[in-house]
Amino acid sequence: MKTRLAKVNPGLARVFLLVLVAAGIGGALIGLSVFSIVGILAIPSWILLGSWLTAPIDHDSDSWLDAWIKAITIFVLVVVLTVFVPSYLIRLHSVAKLDVKLQDIVGTGSFAIALSGSLFVLYKSHRAGRI
Repeated sequence: MKTRLAKVNPGLARVFLLVLVAAGIGGALIGLSVFSIVGILAIPSWILLGSWLTAPIDHDSDSWLDAWIKAITIFVLVVVLTVFVPSYLIRLHSVAKLDVKLQDIVGTGSFAIALSGSLFVLYKSHRAGRI
């Protein structure tokens, strides 16, 4: 079954997936954190897939694989924003020096902002017919 991405450039989906896997394994082997690897891969991912992921839904030509790719992308973005970003902020040297209650406020606040922002973007995307 072909995805909309494969229709634009055949084989791009496979090549891109292999590059992401190779970069992730390479980053892990040289000791980069998961947050650093995700940050490094975010820009080329958005350049290659951004316009495709944000395209309006076409119920006649979109395949189930297109829907799964969008769903997995949404899941990964929400997990990164709500789990890895607050965890990274808590471990920063400047936040680690703060009182425990202030650390909790920073962690909870960053989580709440990420979660509410994610839900707002999901709502707006759904209203615009993009997901």
